[in-house]
Amino acid sequence: MTGIGRFLHNFLKSLNKLDRETEYILLLNRAANLEFAGGSIRYHVIPESSVTVWDQVSLPGYLNTIGADLFFSPYYKLPVLAPCPAINTIHDVHFFTLPVYRRRNGFVLNAYYRLAGRLFCKKAKTVLTVSENTKKDILRVFHTPPEKIRVVYNGVDLNRFRTLPPLDVAARRKILFPEIKGRFILYVGNSKPHKNIPFLLNGYLSLPEEAKKNIQLVLAGADEEQLRCNGIVHNDRIITLPNVPDEELPVLYNAADVFVTPSLYEGFCLPVAEAMACGTPVFASNGGAIPEVLGEAGCLFDPSRLNDFIDKIILIIADDELRQSMSMKGLSRVRQFSIELFAKRIASVIDQSIPKP
Repeated sequence: MTGIGRFLHNFLKSLNKLDRETEYILLLNRAANLEFAGGSIRYHVIPESSVTVWDQVSLPGYLNTIGADLFFSPYYKLPVLAPCPAINTIHDVHFFTLPVYRRRNGFVLNAYYRLAGRLFCKKAKTVLTVSENTKKDILRVFHTPPEKIRVVYNGVDLNRFRTLPPLDVAARRKILFPEIKGRFILYVGNSKPHKNIPFLLNGYLSLPEEAKKNIQLVLAGADEEQLRCNGIVHNDRIITLPNVPDEELPVLYNAADVFVTPSLYEGFCLPVAEAMACGTPVFASNGGAIPEVLGEAGCLFDPSRLNDFIDKIILIIADDELRQSMSMKGLSRVRQFSIELFAKRIASVIDQSIPKP
């Protein structure tokens, strides 16, 4: 599940417990088997022939027909002709922050994205974002008035992402992930440039032979073809799991010796919070909002300095007491990111954005 998908899923999962008075209509471009029917939530399908037409013609037409009080977008775009107030959600602005994206998109596309983002933020009654760091970036890139921006940290389902009995983890891991033979370092995420996976692979391959012999690197969600295109040669100590079932992620987190993310930029980084919730020690880059999310609960490294990564990961994988301390701090830290708190804060932003009679 993508980060935006998880954001929306976690909000809807808690919604019927929070708001039974407001009617929420989920607008889909095709039929889907979703789990949130009933209570204050219902669905409506608007067939899509063109993304732009759907966004900018079909949506405002439907909103006008039903007399909607508010349109809530879980990502950065919204219908500029919406007949009602709107909330748009900006999870990050890595397209404008990292040179790799500016080079890849080129001047015209960058200018279009920046102009569209400013237009959407101007149209929105409220701009929702998921960290103070991203709020600063929105102010810088889109020049949005600060009073429009509300920060609500992402939420983690602490009933799903939690510490599991070690014997259960060992048994399920053996069945689900037989390619993982012993201790391992875990990465969870995609292979996009800002995830900085080549750095992680180079760091792992630069470890002393004795260290690599005793611990594998597992990449969950990374695309094997993209790795090959980046010149990554297959290594029997590096395991790629491109399609881990969502329900099995807690097993993988629990089984790992340490969770690592080398991202150059993150608007929040849900896997950091998920790992903390599972009691997994977190070793993360200082990119974007990660230090804000991790706090003092884990260990940070500079994603531009390979030696910083190598020195610290060697220490972490060798020190049982250090990993235990990181685990306990993470379990304490992640309580402030529960989906109950997250959903309550989103519902409050929605309520404050609906015009009062």
